[in-house]
Amino acid sequence: MKIPKRLKIDGLAVRVTETRTIKKVGKKKGDKYLGLAEITHGRITLATHHDGRELPEGKRAETFMHEILHYIAAQRGINLAEDTVKSLAGGLMAVIRDNDLDFRDKSIRRVK
Repeated sequence: MKIPKRLKIDGLAVRVTETRTIKKVGKKKGDKYLGLAEITHGRITLATHHDGRELPEGKRAETFMHEILHYIAAQRGINLAEDTVKSLAGGLMAVIRDNDLDFRDKSIRRVK
């Protein structure tokens, strides 16, 4: 999957950056994340590596979906548990990929 540098979520521009690792203090000092949605900064950050290994393409795509779901939930005031977001992201990616789904209507000309 090609990860875009920018996307719109609920009409708002969101920057997407990729970095080798993401370190953020969580419940345990030094927790490492695969992705991070920073709604107040209009940014999603994705890690390309975890524990010194490059993340497989499928895991990076799932992490991207995961962070998009966090962003949507925050924008709409929906409180979703981390396990729920993780499960939804994995399930959505499986359905999309297993069925080779493309939701775009190719008959409509898109204006950029």
